[in-house]
Amino acid sequence: MSSLSSFELHWYSVPMTILIDAVLSTTLPKAFTPDLSTGRSTILTNPVYSKLASNLGERFQQWDVLSFLEEAIELLRVALTFCFHYHIDQSHSLHNLAKGLDTRFQHRAIQSDLDETIELHRAAPTLTKSEHDSLEDLASNLKIRFRQQGAMSDLDEIIELHRVVIELCPQPCHINNLAGSLTNRFRQRSVLSDLSEAIELNRACAAAALSRRRS
Repeated sequence: MSSLSSFELHWYSVPMTILIDAVLSTTLPKAFTPDLSTGRSTILTNPVYSKLASNLGERFQQWDVLSFLEEAIELLRVALTFCFHYHIDQSHSLHNLAKGLDTRFQHRAIQSDLDETIELHRAAPTLTKSEHDSLEDLASNLKIRFRQQGAMSDLDEIIELHRVVIELCPQPCHINNLAGSLTNRFRQRSVLSDLSEAIELNRACAAAALSRRRS
């Protein structure tokens, strides 16, 4: 396990309030000023910030110390506030904060983290990844909440997301996801058209798999 460098120790020692004040103050140091010519915030790409965020993620993965994740989430909130403050595209910040909150939800099972993750994904469904992957992330979070709370509106949204994903990427795995969600809704509402569509989707996937084996 690697030890912390003097560089890392320096930035870990900076109190969160100082970082927040530095980002939002009118006397931002050059390293944290936005690059308005490109419409991007250098706080997201600056080597100092990037290395700190990366190290926090690595330390959490290595040591499973929740304080590293907590600090990373606070920094991501600062970055998002920074983007809103300077009217800079916040897509990457929304995605990164959603990822951090989703990770914390997996460890602490706090409902508010899951709810916020969903709202962040809804605010920016197409981000650093391909569009269908981002939509699948949102659908996955909604599935977790549906299992917990049973809100049919979540299941309806999941199905619509699966339909959009199939339009973007008609792969068997995505078709199976739609079929599974339609079957789930049939069990809840007993609407025969949902079951019929799920059967047709499963047949299409089976036929495609058979065709691949023969070719």
